[in-house]
Amino acid sequence: MKVIEPDHTVAFLTHAIGIPSGWKGAIEFDPSERSRTIAVLVCCWLEITKDFYVLPRNGKSLIQFSHHDVVHISCPTADEMNAVVAAMSVAKYELPTAPPDWTFKRPAWMK
Repeated sequence: MKVIEPDHTVAFLTHAIGIPSGWKGAIEFDPSERSRTIAVLVCCWLEITKDFYVLPRNGKSLIQFSHHDVVHISCPTADEMNAVVAAMSVAKYELPTAPPDWTFKRPAWMK
């Protein structure tokens, strides 16, 4: 069995979902393309040395999948951020209680 390197896997997967080789930039997905959107997120997750940003269509938040294995979410208001935190909690994703490593500063919300 031949071992496939991660960059070859990402190239194969991105080609399979119709993203040109060497693509850099933004992609807009229609709500009906949920499976394709998830496939792109998986490909970006496989490239662990890069950050990836998602801007939902309504433009009311910014999501960053960080190379530090952390997801950052920004919202324009505290109420909108609280709604995200509540939705994540319902889905059993709680906020962390400590920074992931020494490179992170403890945010004000983290007790």
